Amino acid sequence: MGRGAWLNLVRPMPNGSHDLVERLSGNPMTGTGRTSRSQTLEGESHISIANLASRRSHKVITVVAFRGVCTCGQPLISVRPDTTVHVTFWYLRVQTSTYMAIPQRIAVTEVNHWHSSYDANYLECLRSLGVDIVGVSDHNIDLAEDRAAKYSSKAFTDYRAMVEETNPDFVIALGRHIDMPDIARFLIDADIPFMMEKPMGLSAEIVSSLADLTEARGAWVAVPFPNRMLPWAERAKAMIEAGDFGRISHVVFRIIRPTMERYREWGSPWMWERKAAGGGALLNLGGHGMDLTRHLIGPEISVASAVISNRIHHAEVEDYAMATLRNTDGVLAHIEVGYTWPTWPENKSDLEMKIAGEKAVLRALPQGVQLIAQGREEMFPGGATAAGLYPTLVEDTLRRAGCGEPPAITVRDCANAVELLDQAYRLAGRT
Repeated sequence: MGRGAWLNLVRPMPNGSHDLVERLSGNPMTGTGRTSRSQTLEGESHISIANLASRRSHKVITVVAFRGVCTCGQPLISVRPDTTVHVTFWYLRVQTSTYMAIPQRIAVTEVNHWHSSYDANYLECLRSLGVDIVGVSDHNIDLAEDRAAKYSSKAFTDYRAMVEETNPDFVIALGRHIDMPDIARFLIDADIPFMMEKPMGLSAEIVSSLADLTEARGAWVAVPFPNRMLPWAERAKAMIEAGDFGRISHVVFRIIRPTMERYREWGSPWMWERKAAGGGALLNLGGHGMDLTRHLIGPEISVASAVISNRIHHAEVEDYAMATLRNTDGVLAHIEVGYTWPTWPENKSDLEMKIAGEKAVLRALPQGVQLIAQGREEMFPGGATAAGLYPTLVEDTLRRAGCGEPPAITVRDCANAVELLDQAYRLAGRT
């Protein structure tokens, strides 16, 4: 069953014809369904999908017969359980098949990672989807209990015990970067689908080994790189594939975030420690640029030069970095990242994303996506920040896991980005 199918809601007319009441479009789940039952509805019916579907499943509703007129095979729709369809029928027979949709029992590991409650704010994303947050873990029980109280969940100090007790359908895997590989291996061994924050480990060797393990086991593991979902990035990708830029000169990716002090205020002081975090702005923010660059201009790319600095915070990790990448066709990409934007406590950023070619330039601006070409200047909807994309990313990730689609972004994608980060650190002279 593919996308773009529909359910025709019809009613009989006195002359024997059938009047189309409404056509509902939808995206049916894929995979093999389990036929659960048939139901006959006569007369005026208010069909509540919640009555046909359990909370943890979608139902694909197939019209089997209408007053003896067979319409099976084509009209399908997948709808959420809280949707109610009001329509008048004299005789409608429907057959429902059950498909796992958005997983409902979600656990979150090691909420000392700031994305649990800030920036991405995964816990709020989950609450907005109406799923059950069955457990949150952290070695700091006070932090775990704080997050659990806010999101009507249960606190654990050990993620292993949490998974064993709660038996979640899906896990948002967070934690200190040094702890991520062990968490990932445990979840893969437990055969639980999960999404883990980048970088998944402290080196390309470690993350590549996780990619190997994921692929060998056929595990379902996603990694969030939301900048791929930016309207700028999607338009740039389409224009590249259409050849609209002509020869591409360079790509610019800049994210300068506020002070590192925010990590202490957000319960993630380990981000100051090289042993626990593995790196600073380059590792944390630069990974987005590395992944997006590979996504746009191809995998045959390497780091040509890089510099790092900790001049502002004097921390063990860098608070500013710049790297230049070059692909085999000579296209350059400039990645600039830092924790030096002086706006805190206002959580603002200095952002620039641009791709420049001989025929066109496409830029992401706060007010939209700007296209400049000879005799042409247009503005399209879409800002430069990915912060607002996390709810959509989380929902899409859960939907993919639930209906058996592969992750949009894989552990191998993450490993490839971390390989470029390792190259940058070597060229910057970090020992």
